[in-house]
Amino acid sequence: MEINNLAHICGYFESKTGVNNGYGCKHPNQQESEETEVDEEIKECGKCFAFSCPLAYQADYEDCKEIDSNSCTGCNKEDCENGEYESCELVVVEKSERGDIIPSNLN
Repeated sequence: MEINNLAHICGYFESKTGVNNGYGCKHPNQQESEETEVDEEIKECGKCFAFSCPLAYQADYEDCKEIDSNSCTGCNKEDCENGEYESCELVVVEKSERGDIIPSNLN
C-alpha cells in the first residue's frame, strides 16, 4: 500500500499541521516529530513517513516481489534490489494493526 493511501484511511494521520508539508501523525509511538506553533502554543507534532510509521513498515525488495514488483512507485527498482529504500513510498501494514486504522471492509 502506498503511504499516501494509508494516510487517507489512518485515524492517526493529521493534515492540519505546520510540519512535514501537512503530513502529520498523532500516533503516540511516532518518533519523528517537530516543535511547531499550533493555536498560539508550541506543540510537538509527529511526522508521517513510510520509514517511521508505527503501524506499518517500509516495504523492501522482497515485499515488493511478493506483492508485485511493478507496483513500486517513487523509487527505483535497482535501488530497491540493492537495499536502498529511502525513496520507497510503499508500506506493509501488519494484519494485527489493520483493525485500528483500516475500515473492516478493506481487511
